[in-house]
Amino acid sequence: MKQPDPDFSLPSTPHKDAAWRLGHDLWICATPQTPVAEALDTLFSPLQVVGELPDITSKETLRLSLSEPDAAGIRYLRAFDVPLHRITQDAEIVPAVESLVTHLFARTQRQMQVVHMGMVAWGGRVVLLPGDRGSGKSTLSLWLAQQGATYYGDDLIGYDPQEDAFWGLPKAVTLKKGSFDLFPGVTTYQDPLRGPVRYVLPQNCELGPAKLDTIAGIVFPEYKPYPGMPQKLQSGWTALALVQQLLGGVEWNDEALHLVARLTTLPAYSLPFNSLETATEWIRQVVVGGET
Repeated sequence: MKQPDPDFSLPSTPHKDAAWRLGHDLWICATPQTPVAEALDTLFSPLQVVGELPDITSKETLRLSLSEPDAAGIRYLRAFDVPLHRITQDAEIVPAVESLVTHLFARTQRQMQVVHMGMVAWGGRVVLLPGDRGSGKSTLSLWLAQQGATYYGDDLIGYDPQEDAFWGLPKAVTLKKGSFDLFPGVTTYQDPLRGPVRYVLPQNCELGPAKLDTIAGIVFPEYKPYPGMPQKLQSGWTALALVQQLLGGVEWNDEALHLVARLTTLPAYSLPFNSLETATEWIRQVVVGGET
């Protein structure tokens, strides 16, 4: 198994902190009962370590904290006291933590190939949901989870070639303004780049592993006001679309191209949709159930 890039090696952290484990050897730590710890719990509560922490001094760790306000009332999200994100209001804390932590996850999981996609499962049959930002994959992943699917993640999924399995990042689903009406009664936060966002954590979360031979199919969702019909994809189109969702592309490591080649042997579909109910039923019947 490949070791993480030395450029991203991080110092150890005191055991008195609360900790959340992301990936094989990545730990995010914060002082309990602080705004940063509350943000981490909002985003990653299924990944929080409960009870006494194990020895993590030899692991990749990141300790987050929030500075005191300066004279202008500006605070900074810090990693080991290094300011990284400018915070102008409390509503920006959770999006800033999400941005920093997910970026770190993607950059440090060198033992895994990270893919920009969602992942859910019914009865042990896994569905991969790759897609660009704004395609609706996060909203669809959350809706599928609320209809009984096991939720592995909505944005970043890692493939471990040693285990021949996918590992999820079951963080709270990030919803943008267009999906707010579908999930009312949820706190709204402010992201400087994305605008208003909300976070909803499905109840039935799973970290993994999900073996490659349990994948029922690949669905490329795309929200459209006037959608056409779902289409089964040829392997060449599937390969190109998957490469676009690989973090680092096929140049990241030699295993990336091998992974794409194996995934193109699976059933793959484009799914334009404007109804979550219709999309859910189609996925359950055609992809999971194997109807044609």
